[in-house]
Amino acid sequence: MSARKNIAKAWLNLNGIATPDGAHPTGRRVSVLRTKIGGALISLIGLVTGYFFILQPLEEARRGGVLKQGLFGLVMPITLVYVGVAILVTDLRDEKTMRAGAEGRLWWTSKGRIFQCIMWGAISLTLIAWYLYVRSTGLNPF
Repeated sequence: MSARKNIAKAWLNLNGIATPDGAHPTGRRVSVLRTKIGGALISLIGLVTGYFFILQPLEEARRGGVLKQGLFGLVMPITLVYVGVAILVTDLRDEKTMRAGAEGRLWWTSKGRIFQCIMWGAISLTLIAWYLYVRSTGLNPF
C-alpha cells in the first residue's frame, strides 16, 4: 500500500469510520460527533430563520394589516428543522440511507426515500396549518 493510502485510511479511522482494506464505499469522512453537531446546528438555524421569516412577518401584519411573506421564507425554515432533526435521529453516514453506485455516485435507498416523503408531508402540513392560522386571524395570505 502506498503512503497516501495509509494516511487516508488512518484519517478515516480517526474520524469514526472504520474501514476494511480499501476506501470507504461512500467516500464519506465525517465522524458521528460532527454529524450530530451539524444536525443540531441545522435545527437551530431552522428555528432562528423560522422566527425571522414566519413569526415576525405575522406580527408586522397584525400591526399593519398587510402580510408580506414569501414562499421561500415559509418553506426553508421548515425544511431546515426537518433535516436537522433527521440528522440527529438517524446516522446518515451509513449505507442504510444512501448507497454508492457506479463511479461513486450516491443513490437514496428506500429508507432515504421514506425520509424524503415524510419531509414533503411535513412541509405540506405546516403550510396548511400556516394558511389556516393566517385566515383565522383575518389576514389575506396572498
